[in-house]
Amino acid sequence: MTGIQLNSDYDLLIKNGHLTLGETQEQNAQLIVCSEKGEWKEYPQLGTGITRFLKSTGREREMLREIKVQLALDGIKNPTISITDGQLKIEL
Repeated sequence: MTGIQLNSDYDLLIKNGHLTLGETQEQNAQLIVCSEKGEWKEYPQLGTGITRFLKSTGREREMLREIKVQLALDGIKNPTISITDGQLKIEL
């Protein structure tokens, strides 16, 4: 998917005074995973609410399923999601 790219601080990426366009699927996935439900005005059910999973224990499978469901809402089909050594890894 092509769209407006963001920098590592989630701010608009501007080069030579212009917005930068490019592949945005990975950044969209990052935004969805980091978002809470209700933060996207147009799509209030979008967002994993990951902080509630991180503040609890024994909910890894539920978290992985929620991430997969939320990414599917954005059109990302069959991502590979895993947790290794406490690190969340998503392959699109």
